Amino acid sequence: MKNPFILLSLSMLLFIGCKGQTKQSSIIQNLQPKEFAAKYKATEGAQLIDVRTPAEYEEESIQDFKNIDWNDSNFEKEVSKLDKNKPVFLHCRSGGRSAKAASKLKDMGFTEIYDMEGGMIEWNNAGLPKATK
Repeated sequence: MKNPFILLSLSMLLFIGCKGQTKQSSIIQNLQPKEFAAKYKATEGAQLIDVRTPAEYEEESIQDFKNIDWNDSNFEKEVSKLDKNKPVFLHCRSGGRSAKAASKLKDMGFTEIYDMEGGMIEWNNAGLPKATK
């Protein structure tokens, strides 16, 4: 190209144009139980979701977490009622289902997702409190 100024100018226009088109991306953060507990308690408007089965939830749960069963055919319908722009905190028994749920929420456009590593097993190992029945 004979005029590098033209190439530079076109490159800058493309960069500026593309930068303005960026979409807010979803972020999934995996947290250890103590960090998870501190984070959700300090987060205004946090949406707290336990993705275990209703039987697991009845056996033991974390205070203020709502049960939305990952294995239920209505899972997507139920989580679609949540605010996609508010933080969502997820957990399950050992971390597998909540990881899948976090990925699903990301695909659905949720922007801030926290997944507790190790689930209720690690919550209990850390000696953190459960809901009183």
